[in-house]
Amino acid sequence: MDSSGTQLRALLVTGRAANLPTVWSNVIASFFLAGGTQLLPLGLALIFSSLIYLGACFLGDLRDIEHDRIHRPERPLPQGVLSKKGVRNIAVSLLIIAAAILLFIPTLTPTHHPLFTGGLLMIASLTYARFHQKKSLLSLLNMASCRSLLVLFSASLASLSAYSILFALCMGIYTFLLSCVAASENSPNAFSRQNLLSAVMLILPIAAIYKQPIVNPFLVLPYFIHTTLSKKLLSSSKPAFVSRALAGFCLLDACFASTHSPTLSLTCISLFLTALLFQRITPAT
Repeated sequence: MDSSGTQLRALLVTGRAANLPTVWSNVIASFFLAGGTQLLPLGLALIFSSLIYLGACFLGDLRDIEHDRIHRPERPLPQGVLSKKGVRNIAVSLLIIAAAILLFIPTLTPTHHPLFTGGLLMIASLTYARFHQKKSLLSLLNMASCRSLLVLFSASLASLSAYSILFALCMGIYTFLLSCVAASENSPNAFSRQNLLSAVMLILPIAAIYKQPIVNPFLVLPYFIHTTLSKKLLSSSKPAFVSRALAGFCLLDACFASTHSPTLSLTCISLFLTALLFQRITPAT
């Protein structure tokens, strides 16, 4: 691979680009579930959320560089494939562009709620990038809040409702569970609460029927199958479980989307397959 190809892959790895389909799935599902119809705000929301995600991941790896020299020496920054200055400049540029997009989005929506929820999402993401290595309860809750705020931001482009808040809460719980496993990746001991984790993950889709019955029960089966198969990985490899479960965000989106339309649910499922494909190119963690 030539130097430009190496640099590009290093940037994709550092930005955890393999997880971008899960971000897009969250945004699309929450937008249409909230009654959104205009594609321009949706498109800008997809760009905004992608830039925030990439920028925060870049800053997070900058913060973790000494930790990664010991625990993840294969990552681009510890290897010296990318420079600290270059990654910092890219991260700042992405976040500035995201902020500019966020200021423009409210001009296309009936309220200024996206400015508020999007601003909170930026703050939560930057806070996570700064403090996540502490692996404290607050840090895990902070990570969970990022996914919840992503859902609320996307819904606020149309109309915030009790169902949007429920959807955001479920995404936050799912994120918290994955973060608990990820926080123990460097420990040789098995994750101690596997059964509780599995039970909660399997219960989450039930919240989807709060609004209305599921359009097609077969649209929720992929989530249950994938979650069950992913759980089997937890005993042998926590990183493998986290990677597979990260893609599972899309399938949880599909469960909620199944109360809206088969098309929306199938879109989320297709993004799940895209996430798995991306993971074959760059690691998800």
